[in-house]
Amino acid sequence: MKKLLIFLAIVLVTNGATYLLTREPAIESAYPESETVDRNEPVAEIDGEPIEFEEWMTYLETHFGKEALEALITDEVTGKISAEENISINEKIIDLEVMRMHTLYGQLPESQVEQREALWRDNIHSRLLMERLLTRDVSVSDADIDAYYQQHQGDFEFSRWIELSEIEVDSQATADAIYQALEDGADFHALAREYATTEEMLETGGYLGFYSYDSTFLTEDYKSRVDALDAYSYSEPFQNGSGYSIVYLGRDLPAITLPLADVRDYIRTELAIEQLAYLPDEQTLWEERNVEWIY
Repeated sequence: MKKLLIFLAIVLVTNGATYLLTREPAIESAYPESETVDRNEPVAEIDGEPIEFEEWMTYLETHFGKEALEALITDEVTGKISAEENISINEKIIDLEVMRMHTLYGQLPESQVEQREALWRDNIHSRLLMERLLTRDVSVSDADIDAYYQQHQGDFEFSRWIELSEIEVDSQATADAIYQALEDGADFHALAREYATTEEMLETGGYLGFYSYDSTFLTEDYKSRVDALDAYSYSEPFQNGSGYSIVYLGRDLPAITLPLADVRDYIRTELAIEQLAYLPDEQTLWEERNVEWIY
């Protein structure tokens, strides 16, 4: 599982985003602040010179068209085969991998979280389904599945993780002024840079990253303040050692524990892959359907 997650962290964002951008329904999502994209208007201007919508589409087709079409065909083929053979992926496995993707990806604006997670889910589901189909004829015993689960049970557990940012200043008066600015609508990370007392806070905007809720770095007092927050909200100022802090809770990732029943099919696929000298190319599945394409 770990090798797959590391692979996902490197390629899913780039390949998945490219794939989505080359599909008609996703064109609008490239412009999150806009409800529609006017195909008759330039998509950009440089020194007054326009880049037209069709020029953009041609660029995408030239550079990414084959890969995007290949992925789309594979998705369609795997969808048809899995529906006919009643093969599905347990959503709880996808939940688990998505939670880990969050911690691997790092800082992400609230406005992008839902879209990014949807992209991850789509790619994880496609990968797991393809692997399941490519290995469905490999024999794996129930005893081997049971043994694998016992040896790797920790791979199917995810503790609660919280994403934290913090503004730390020397005086309560300054902390109170920052809190009032937040109440008036100021951006937390912009304020963190404005009042930065360290080079690190200046660079990160107070972003600390993800912490396991069980981390020894988090005191009980600190966790109690975090527990009082909803995701994407900030605390009132509080004394923190010799200074004063305001903590911001970003994503709050829940704990997950998957029993054997939920991961049996996933483990069977993992063990089947280990038996193969190499995983067959995804186009192997195309041979089960009458696929013709322009390349």
